[in-house]
Amino acid sequence: MKLVRVIWVDAVSDESGWKHLDTVRGQKPPVVKSVGWVVARNKGHITLAASIIGDHCDGDVTIPIGMVQSITELMVKK
Repeated sequence: MKLVRVIWVDAVSDESGWKHLDTVRGQKPPVVKSVGWVVARNKGHITLAASIIGDHCDGDVTIPIGMVQSITELMVKK
């Protein structure tokens, strides 16, 4: 498996409840930096896991490719 850093744009919904339209108009999607092991990748999405033990993982995230700005493979020293 490859270790990568993925920079991607996430959706945002600020606090719940009633708020002024100017507040909503000012919202901007956050840019997220995620690092993990690639456990799946296809034309539609990439899935990372932060930790892996045998055939189990934790800290997984699946990111739609349309939200990805860049994918950088990280070097692992042996």
